Amino acid sequence: MSGAGARAGLKRALGGLPFAGRAYQDLLAGGRPPASGFGLDRLQAALPEWLQAVEQAGAHVRGEAPRRLLVVGALSWWIEYGAALGLLLSAAGHHVELATVPHRRWMAPAEAFDVDRQRAYLAQALAPLSRRIRLHDLSSGAGPSLPAALESAIEQLSRVDVQYTRQREALDRAPGGEDERLLALRTERNRRAAAGALHLL
Repeated sequence: MSGAGARAGLKRALGGLPFAGRAYQDLLAGGRPPASGFGLDRLQAALPEWLQAVEQAGAHVRGEAPRRLLVVGALSWWIEYGAALGLLLSAAGHHVELATVPHRRWMAPAEAFDVDRQRAYLAQALAPLSRRIRLHDLSSGAGPSLPAALESAIEQLSRVDVQYTRQREALDRAPGGEDERLLALRTERNRRAAAGALHLL
């Protein structure tokens, strides 16, 4: 077995152990982003200055009555944007919550071990925000049955996800085909995120 094959097998085995990826990230990775994940080093470098600016500006930018707001971000650039937007809204006096998902690629499955590591990395990278913003991981939502209207919306959204990724409107729905596998992945992740968001709301 090749070195890559052995590593993949080890990841699959460890992925079945609760918190194995988190333990690896916390104890052995030294805060480095997982190779299979995305890095938020730019955001981490900016957060201390952003938080200081928000603290200084807060007393001068209070506006309307505070509202409870949920900002959602996936992929590194949207998480960066969501963090910045959340801090601005927080400075204006609103109660902000930031929800994220720990997936590097929207179109490729990931080993449970890698997802667990990415979850731990995100929690560490975003921890300074917790002074002003509540943080949530939408990927850990349970899979209960959802309202029929929401299930229908998830099916439509997942199909659009695949059309966008494959850059064509007509999808090949043959069992086991690439479009069908991607549709199953997008549906599962969208359903899980929707369950997590519904729980928050």
